[in-house]
Amino acid sequence: FHSQQAPEQAWNRWIRRSFDDQIMQYSNLIHQWNNHDQYPVAMYVAYEHLVDESMAPTVLKRIANELLDAQVPHVATSLDDLACIWRQSVKLKPKKKRASHSYQPGYTVAQQRKLIQMLDGLLEDFSNVRELVGILEQYRHDVANSTRLV
Repeated sequence: FHSQQAPEQAWNRWIRRSFDDQIMQYSNLIHQWNNHDQYPVAMYVAYEHLVDESMAPTVLKRIANELLDAQVPHVATSLDDLACIWRQSVKLKPKKKRASHSYQPGYTVAQQRKLIQMLDGLLEDFSNVRELVGILEQYRHDVANSTRLV
């Protein structure tokens, strides 16, 4: 993880060089997760849900239940334990990181279009995976409606 946000000029240089490769890697990762015979996907977790104070307890409980079902030892099972773990690892520890963000990264119209095309391709490829579709649809909506264009 990064300890602070890169200066905007550095971000713009990096994203110009790396954009196509990054979205290809993201798409490939989603495909690999879903086509891995040895390790079937038990659930999908949107990062945004995991760090949202109102949604995280439900997500963490689902994760804990999946781990318990898989007989993974030492899993916190009470909501109080899960809330404490979440506060320590998600809310309190990285607070300085989030506070240091001074801008929302921007994308060109062409990059926005490529992101939407990549997400549309994933939505088509995984149209039968309801939970993943919900996450991808939200990402697509955010890219289409909330992207800072530069």
